[in-house]
Order: sequence, then C-alpha cells, then structure tokens
Amino acid sequence: MNVITLTGRLIDDPARTDTGKGIKATFHLDVDGRRRLRLPVTTWNQLAGTCATHLTRGRHVAVSGRLDHNQFTGHDGKKRDRWEITATAVTFLDAPPDGLAEASAQASGRRLTAVVGSGG
Repeated sequence: MNVITLTGRLIDDPARTDTGKGIKATFHLDVDGRRRLRLPVTTWNQLAGTCATHLTRGRHVAVSGRLDHNQFTGHDGKKRDRWEITATAVTFLDAPPDGLAEASAQASGRRLTAVVGSGG
C-alpha cells in the first residue's frame, strides 16, 4: 500500500496545464515550515481544476495521495532521485484572503476537501 498524507503551505501558485491525458496542476508543498522539505505535488482533472482555481502561494493544505519515486541522470552525469506526491485529495485548511464562501465554511468549523472522483 502506498499512501501518504502531509500538511504544509504552498511555496508557489499551482501551475495548470492541459495535457492530452487531461488537466494537470502542480505545486510545491513546504512541509517543515523552513522550506528544507519541499515536495512537488501533482493533481489531475477535476481536482487539478479546483486546486488551480482556489489555491495560491502560502495557503495551508493537507494533501493525501501516492508517493512516487523516479531516478534519472542529471546533466552532470550523476544519478538523481525525484520524489513526488500524486494527490487524490487536497483539504484547504485555511481561508483565502478574499474567499467569502470558504471563509464562512472555515468560521463554522468545516474544512473544504477536494477529492478525485471516479467519474472524472
């Protein structure tokens, strides 16, 4: 079983890309609060659209999904490792500065969660 759940803040705004496979959004998550442990996160389709629309740099989120590992050879000829989270759920843990609907949900104690659905 390959399941990971982490919380942290976005280091950058999500970058949305329309690929031949669907919509993809990527961002980096600062896990330790000092930017020493920053992991790339990839979301797809409906979840990608939600993240690209509603998330911005600095937002606090919980990310759940699969941890992927790739090895490659860098330009200098050395082998490198890349770890990446492919998210199946992203929970918004704070309200955006201008998000009234999310702010009211936050004030009432509810968390907003975007989840990949089987219907796409």
